[in-house]
Amino acid sequence: TSALGWQCWESKRQKEGILTNNDLIKYAGEVLSKSPDYGNKFKHILVDEFQDTDGLQDNLLKGIWKEDVNTLFIVGDVKQSIYRFRHANLKIFREYIDKARHPDGKSFKYITLDKSFRTRDKLVEKINSVFGSVWAEGIEKGSSMEYEPLSSPSSEEWWTERNANPISPEFEVLISRQKRSFNEEKKKYDEEEKIYGMRVRLYRELASRIKDIHASGKLIWDKKIDDGDKFRPVKWSDFALLVPKRTFYEAIEDAFESEEIPYVLCTRRDYFTRGEIADLVNLISLLADPRDPSYLAGWVASPLSGMRPGLAEQLLARTKSGKESGNLLLLSDIISKEHPELISYLEEMRKKAELKGVSSVIRELLCSPEFLTSYGPEQRRRVRANISYMAEIAAEYEFSQGRSLAGCAEYMRFSVKESKQQEEPEITDEDHDAVNVLTIHSAKGLEYPVVALGGVEDRPKGPPSVDTSVRYGVTAKHMPDFLKGSDKKEDLTVSGMWHEERETKALLEEEERFWYVASTRARDKLIICGLTKTDSSSGEELPPVEESFLGMLSSSREAGDKWTLCSEEEIAPSYKNKKRACSGSTESANMLYPKIVSPAKLARLSASAYAMLSWCPTAYRIAYRQGRTMQWTLRGGEGTGGSEFGSLAHWVLSKWDFSKESLSELLPCDNNDESKYEKVLIKVPYELREEFRSVFSRKQIREILSDYAMSEEGKMLSALSSQKGENKLWRETPFRVFDEGLLMVGATDIFWEEADRICLRDWKTTTEEIAPGEYYEEQLKFYAYAMYIFRKEKGLQNKMIEIGINYLRSSSEKKKIIEMSEDALQNTGERVHEAAVSALMDIFDARYEHCTRCPWGDICSKKHV
Repeated sequence: TSALGWQCWESKRQKEGILTNNDLIKYAGEVLSKSPDYGNKFKHILVDEFQDTDGLQDNLLKGIWKEDVNTLFIVGDVKQSIYRFRHANLKIFREYIDKARHPDGKSFKYITLDKSFRTRDKLVEKINSVFGSVWAEGIEKGSSMEYEPLSSPSSEEWWTERNANPISPEFEVLISRQKRSFNEEKKKYDEEEKIYGMRVRLYRELASRIKDIHASGKLIWDKKIDDGDKFRPVKWSDFALLVPKRTFYEAIEDAFESEEIPYVLCTRRDYFTRGEIADLVNLISLLADPRDPSYLAGWVASPLSGMRPGLAEQLLARTKSGKESGNLLLLSDIISKEHPELISYLEEMRKKAELKGVSSVIRELLCSPEFLTSYGPEQRRRVRANISYMAEIAAEYEFSQGRSLAGCAEYMRFSVKESKQQEEPEITDEDHDAVNVLTIHSAKGLEYPVVALGGVEDRPKGPPSVDTSVRYGVTAKHMPDFLKGSDKKEDLTVSGMWHEERETKALLEEEERFWYVASTRARDKLIICGLTKTDSSSGEELPPVEESFLGMLSSSREAGDKWTLCSEEEIAPSYKNKKRACSGSTESANMLYPKIVSPAKLARLSASAYAMLSWCPTAYRIAYRQGRTMQWTLRGGEGTGGSEFGSLAHWVLSKWDFSKESLSELLPCDNNDESKYEKVLIKVPYELREEFRSVFSRKQIREILSDYAMSEEGKMLSALSSQKGENKLWRETPFRVFDEGLLMVGATDIFWEEADRICLRDWKTTTEEIAPGEYYEEQLKFYAYAMYIFRKEKGLQNKMIEIGINYLRSSSEKKKIIEMSEDALQNTGERVHEAAVSALMDIFDARYEHCTRCPWGDICSKKHV
């Protein structure tokens, strides 16, 4: 399964020309290996963060470094290697270190950079004590890499001043011990506190500590101050809480909001679950469907309406009481009568959304941000950034699909429902004063005066049951069910056991380095925040897991260390739900008036969309406004694999030289000649290989193209494909052409240039009864007009454009040719721009005369038939 998945990915990359970052490094390394003298142009080579190097990067480096030609400077810290998931290989660094330490007469030198200009003396001593104990047997157990203690630049005059004004104690441990209730009847502890509750208590205790330090006005050393006294009062942004993963964020939010401290969650991934996003999506849905009472009530209740809190509930209660009394009242009727300014405002917004797009409406909301007063001061920046980001999402939709209010509303609702892992936009900057909450990986390279570490109690996880291994390939820990014996015993695979043994050791060692990176982010104070469990029998505190960072700290605990237990009492939250402020009135100055653009039209139109709109506006509405998948409905005749058959034929046509003899190379008659068959199969796009494996399909395509090769046009194309120079064939050519504010996009099958004309063709493996000619003629005319505009803009010679549909199955239809004069092209251009306008007019009348031949007839409701 893994190999199949990898093959699918490789096929997709080859088809679409995708290069990953690793591809760039790999291919650059291969080029350098073939050009060994290229590295001679460099006199000095410097590589930073070398502890994160992988094998591909090392090969690239060796391609330019020559020991007797140029010098290589490597900078890195073995203790900070925490990117194994990106294939960082510490063995590579260790080999360079061993060379530098044992030069054997060569010009190698090892230099220790052990001075920390970041962390004050007492904290450096504590870090050395903890990790000196953890790595007593080496940073990798049994290796030559010993722990090199950090030291301070004590000889520097300024260092003594920098160590003044400590935030005591510099090192502190906060513990949230699990609570258990004692059952008097059963005489045992039965109900245990959940992990989430323990975390909330822990981070509330931390928040209380942060508030005390902030309120005390402690002085912080700030190296950014150029002259004079470099101490300044502590700010909220001087604090950082680092956690192993984002799953800790929810408990931190609950705790910090209850203590009312400003904070920012960096790289949070639940963007679509935010309240302001739900309110915004509800507003866009209301603009698209003003008659929906739930959307209307949701908007009135949201901060975006500016109405007083509780109004929506009161209005809904009136509609309910009216229904019970038999006097039906609609919410929209009540608001129209009592708050006509709201209905007028919504109507203005709806017009603007339809004419200028949803993204424009969202951005103008931010131009009059009175609604932000409904949020706490610490939340406003996040809310504003999230709403601004939603404008970008709407703009992306409009760029690809056009300014459809209904379509954009549906897209947003789908995103809220399905996309649970969208990252929130970054909102931190130098002017934003809030406690920083972020993951340890994202904090690498950063530093803060006061750092708290959460999640220190967790045991490092072992490798997954199915994993990839450089040594063993794809490994499975357990035997699959179909290979188990009759007793169905859980048997471990040999490769799985070997991999687990090596990987578990490597993961434990990386976990130690992970917490070293986290601890060294602190400048003045380090607060460790951990949980401890209690015994279900005795209720006594259990020691932390030995492999956890809390376990490491416990084993190296010293007499002067301060370990504090969080209070187990239920603390009434100081946080009060902030009631939404009433804007007072909706004055005309705050209204959003749309700029009238007449006539409004799509910003982007594809050849397929234009052809469908020309064929039947109802079909266009179903596909492009409602977003339904328009599966082509075959109406007999082909006899082979439908759309896959046609796609395979197009692939062959894109590779073929149009000679009858070469078809046997692209389409082997049978599978007996395995070498020829496999040689072609590996080149076929993955999604077409099943069709290619069909001998019948290959035979049919070969027969069709053999006939075409013998035609006059086929012979001419064969001659063109063998020539070098001006008379060149262009096949599978994508285009993007701008014309009077409209972006036209598409991709042509084939065209070539003759002395007085350009010949443009479209291949069809169906008959006209199945692939309607009118539909494809409009598509070809769109191509011709785009080519006409492109050549005109580039100053190329004006030539007649000849279009034709080649129905390859029927020789009588092969010569369906249309000559597009300049007048015909101008007329096509007018129709293209008219279509871009009509697509936004919500008038999609059916073309009844096409119903009986429509390829999408089974999808349409056909009420008009």
